[in-house]
Amino acid sequence: MEYIKLIKYPGSKRSLIPVIRRNFIESGATVFIDVFGGSGIVSLNIDAPKIVYNDINRDLYNLFKIIKSYPDLLLEVMNRWTVDKNKFTQYEDIFDEKGIVNLTDLDRAFRTFYGFSIGFGGMGSTYRTKDEKSTYTQTLKVISNYKTISSRVSKWVIENLDFRDVFTKYDSINAFFYCDPPYSGKDWYEHPFEPGNLVELKSILLNLKGKYLLSFNETDQIAKDTFGTPKFIIELENQNRKRVPNEPVPLRRFSIYTNIP
Repeated sequence: MEYIKLIKYPGSKRSLIPVIRRNFIESGATVFIDVFGGSGIVSLNIDAPKIVYNDINRDLYNLFKIIKSYPDLLLEVMNRWTVDKNKFTQYEDIFDEKGIVNLTDLDRAFRTFYGFSIGFGGMGSTYRTKDEKSTYTQTLKVISNYKTISSRVSKWVIENLDFRDVFTKYDSINAFFYCDPPYSGKDWYEHPFEPGNLVELKSILLNLKGKYLLSFNETDQIAKDTFGTPKFIIELENQNRKRVPNEPVPLRRFSIYTNIP
């Protein structure tokens, strides 16, 4: 199934969207809070009376704020730099410049969009994909869906909070928190997530008024050690790996924790 998508991002939970949707509906909640929002792919594909997107990464926060407040201006910049493939590639020289200062929020938003279009994280440096033939084409595809993206983002509440503060601000009996924490010990993120942060997250979830769904890769031993046995494990096709003819479908297993009965 095709989902609305803005950028690539390490650890994107696109394949879990049906599970998240189902649990949100079953929770009876009216407010959906995407605690570690990242690429926004979950929030973009959830229908809820109120959606709160949060990420501690200031650049991601700025990108979605610009989409919400100045959607047409950002689209103009996107169209200017993607008028053809050569123009798209030329921006890389600007993107790679060191010590850039005095960027407007609009310039920063496009820079963030571009960086995650040519690589999954680290503003284009992690899983660099600039040499892939599909990068430009995939960026054009995103831009073709931009009106739908901006329409959805226009209804969001957009936050730039530490995860602890998100729970403090939004916890209620009507709240549903989706938690997809950054991978512990990875340097893909501006703000690394340490094992001690998982312990804090566990304490918060144990005392929550609202409902939550927490997901990890089933192979994440740190998560297992912290949270114990998951409520259930879901096995899905690994969408990050190509299917090979006459070979088994590549699978990926997720551990799911939730307080939904």
